[in-house]
Amino acid sequence: MTAALSPLDSLMCFFTICANLGDPPFAGGNKVVARSTGEQALERLRVLAEHSADGALSANPIAIWERMSSSDEIAYCPLAFGYSNYARNGYRSKLVSFGSIPSSGRGPVGATLGGAGLAISQKCEHRDIALDYALWLAGQECQRTLYVESGGQPASKTAWLDAHANEIANGYFAATLPVLENAWLRPRFAGFGEFQVAALTTTGEFVKGEKSCRETLNQLDDLYSKALASTEKRF
Repeated sequence: MTAALSPLDSLMCFFTICANLGDPPFAGGNKVVARSTGEQALERLRVLAEHSADGALSANPIAIWERMSSSDEIAYCPLAFGYSNYARNGYRSKLVSFGSIPSSGRGPVGATLGGAGLAISQKCEHRDIALDYALWLAGQECQRTLYVESGGQPASKTAWLDAHANEIANGYFAATLPVLENAWLRPRFAGFGEFQVAALTTTGEFVKGEKSCRETLNQLDDLYSKALASTEKRF
C-alpha cells in the first residue's frame, strides 16, 4: 500500500481527509478547518506516510500509477487523482483498477476536485473559431466518443455513464463517478493559488516528520489569513 505524498499531493490528501470526516476545509471563518478535524486528518496522513512505499513522499499520482502498472511492488493506493489511461488495455503491461476512496463512515465523500480546464486566450485572433471548437470539444457527442477514444478523460457526465466509454476504460468511469459526484471542490477565491503554493511546503514538512500537528495547523491558518488579507487588498 502507498499513497502519492509529494508536497502538493499531501496537501490534497489532507483536504480530502478533512472533507471525508464531514468538515470540508475553508467552510467559514479564518481557519482552514476546525482544529479537532485538522488533527484527525493529519494523524491519518501521518499513518499513510509511515506505511507507504519508498519514494512516496516525492511521488505524484502518475508516478504511483506507473509503478502499479509496471510491477507488483504496490497493490493499493487509497488516495490519488485518477487517470483512465492506466485502466485501458495496452497502455501499460498491467491494468490498474480504480474505485471509491476509503470512507470515514459517510461514503466516498470529499475527494479533492479541481484542476485542468479549457480556456480561450484574450490574445486569440480568431475567438469565434476557438469558441466553436471549445463548444464542440466539450459537447456530449465528442466527449463520449472521439475524446475518450483518443485517450482523453472527459468532463461530461454523459461520457462517464456511456457504455462504450466504460468498455474502453474497463469500467473506470462508472466505478469512479460516485467519488466525483461527492467530491469537494477546491476553492476559487483570489488568493487560493498563493495559499496552495505556500501550504504544500507545510504539509510536505509534516509528512517528513519535521513539523507537529499543532505547528502545521497554525502555519496553515496563518497562510490562509494572509491569503484572505491579500484578496481584500486587491479589491
